[in-house]
Amino acid sequence: SPRRCLFDKQHFKTIDQNLSYMWKTYNFFVPDREYCTNVEGLLEHLWTKCTDDACCLFCNRRFPDGASTRRHMLDKAHTRIGTEARTRRGNLDDLGSQDLEAELEEFYDFTGSTREITERITDPQQRLASIFRFFDEDRDGFLSYEELAELWRATKKEEAAELTAALFQGACAQAGADPKRGLEMEALARLYMEGFADLAEHFEVLEELLAKKLSSKNLRKAMAPRKEEIQDDEEDDDDDDDEDDDAD
Repeated sequence: SPRRCLFDKQHFKTIDQNLSYMWKTYNFFVPDREYCTNVEGLLEHLWTKCTDDACCLFCNRRFPDGASTRRHMLDKAHTRIGTEARTRRGNLDDLGSQDLEAELEEFYDFTGSTREITERITDPQQRLASIFRFFDEDRDGFLSYEELAELWRATKKEEAAELTAALFQGACAQAGADPKRGLEMEALARLYMEGFADLAEHFEVLEELLAKKLSSKNLRKAMAPRKEEIQDDEEDDDDDDDEDDDAD
């Protein structure tokens, strides 16, 4: 239940009362709450995760049961949402971190903050430049076949939307570009002008991509542990391992 405390047996009449209690008692809060579109769903997800899945909300470590998970979270002050998964030794778990971010993204929407910026970009040349910079991954001033293929996949909603080598060759020929180097910004502009693609539609897709990128960035920033917290965790985990060795 979203009205039940995640860390003890307290139960409240409203979600706000529950959040207030968890903040005062355990320093738990919902980061960037103004962008959280489903607080109730988020709390239900967190309850399931630490109770049924027996996973720490902060470091993503798994335990035998929910009671063990809660003891760990209270002992390590992991009573908050995290986006950086850690191994038992305190090392960063990249795959686990990606899973943590993916779990949280469905409860957040940073599109509004992104549109506040992108809505100011009305000039076609600026929109073109924004699209070009986003997909020019190696920053060499040209869109290679691979980079243009990413743009193609992002803007084509139908299945199997792949940019074939023949299409790329044809686009380069139409824009007067060398396929070996790729499309520079002027060449991409000619393709839009000649109807090869729709600039407005592509810019709308760019807004969605930027919102998703900003969402991950903001989640990492809002929930990232401080350096001293990571160090404390590493020391605590070493102590746990020493206790396990002594027990053996």
